Amino acid sequence: MRERGGAASRHDYARCWRGLKPADRDKRLTEALRRLADGETLAQVAATWSISASALCRALIAYAPQEWRRALTARAVVRYQAAMDLHATEPGNPMARARAWAARWHLEHALRVLAESTVRPLGWEFVGRCPKCEGRVYVRRNGSASCYLCGWEGGGGAYLLAEIAAARGAESAS
Repeated sequence: MRERGGAASRHDYARCWRGLKPADRDKRLTEALRRLADGETLAQVAATWSISASALCRALIAYAPQEWRRALTARAVVRYQAAMDLHATEPGNPMARARAWAARWHLEHALRVLAESTVRPLGWEFVGRCPKCEGRVYVRRNGSASCYLCGWEGGGGAYLLAEIAAARGAESAS
């Protein structure tokens, strides 16, 4: 390996998709982000194209940083809902409770750091703003969301994902 200023770094993120046309690269990015948001791991997705998980991660950060953050946040929502469902079906299982707490921590981190969303945790619930009346929406453990001011109701996962998209959309508009 050469010193600085010489040849390109051997950890060049673009080398995993260097020979691709932009349209093909965009298709791969879209597929990778969709699969990651659905809960697959980086290693599983990267195996599709015979690259390492770290190379895929660097490529996603380089080519689609905002979409990458959204996919990570969506994956945190999916994992949180799965962990809460398991905890609800097996309330006495200490592993289910630990997974629920860990998934909650990851979701809090994703909402705060990755999505920069206005949704905040409150006990086992999440609190955000209502899409209709700007009141408070409470997302409960059972996956439902409702506003006590105007009576709006919806799915908790869909609400969290909509808030994440709105937060990122407002950031890119400004």
